[in-house]
Amino acid sequence: MRRSELAIWLAPAMLLAGCTTAGRVEPDGAAGTYRVSESASPIAGGAKAAQRLALSEARRFCTARDGALRPLAMQRSGDTLAAELFSYGTFTMRFQCITSADSTEPPVHGEGTASND
Repeated sequence: MRRSELAIWLAPAMLLAGCTTAGRVEPDGAAGTYRVSESASPIAGGAKAAQRLALSEARRFCTARDGALRPLAMQRSGDTLAAELFSYGTFTMRFQCITSADSTEPPVHGEGTASND
């Protein structure tokens, strides 16, 4: 395969590889409170994809600690048409991992929602 043909095949793969940024769960100051942020390019699904990734990461984090996810605050940006077409969408969430003994409110098991406020 010639170099030009190889470049044609590798270029899309290289572009797609940089479409999302993986969020890392970090402590958020208060005991037992954490934060996760994700970003996704328009081609990877923008803010909606970032939200799915962050919720999945938070659930995985809580499950590893024998708990369930309780979102405390969620913020999604990049939902406008211009942002969906030209920039990364982001999603940030503060949360706790709870056990059934910790909660009077049910934990979140579904996809969840976020406002763009």
